[in-house]
Amino acid sequence: MTQKMKALADKYFNDQCSKEEAELVLSWLETAEGRDYFALRMEQDAEEFNEDEEPEGFSLTEEKSASLLNSILRRTQLIGITKSNRYSYLRPFFQIAALALVAVTTVMFFYLSDANDHSDVVQEPRVFQTTESERKTIRLTDGSRIDLNTNSTLTLKADFMKGSR
Repeated sequence: MTQKMKALADKYFNDQCSKEEAELVLSWLETAEGRDYFALRMEQDAEEFNEDEEPEGFSLTEEKSASLLNSILRRTQLIGITKSNRYSYLRPFFQIAALALVAVTTVMFFYLSDANDHSDVVQEPRVFQTTESERKTIRLTDGSRIDLNTNSTLTLKADFMKGSR
């Protein structure tokens, strides 16, 4: 098991493992065996990084290694293993907002479709009349003009000018 965990930890350090594998490695690193391996790995990495020149005062003691491990584990737990967990606390709010949007859209759709449906409304015809000695000029929506002479009546259907004449 130890060799398998070390190989999995190496995979984790190279950022090549899945979320489940990462969780397994993080829990293993909290054990005494995991801490020892992490300290050894940090020393090896430090040696490879500074093979020829080691800065003065640089030494990776067991206390520093444990402190570094705890710091990494805390930060990993704070940010989560993947970025998809970053806004997971907002998920219920997004679900409520989506539900509200669907409800408002549905209500508006039915409201607007009913607002344009006037099939059950009976419209009265428009009547234009002139009295004796009165004359009128009526302008239609298409720009044409009708002149009514005295004692005249013009009746237009309610649907006049809707569609073609």
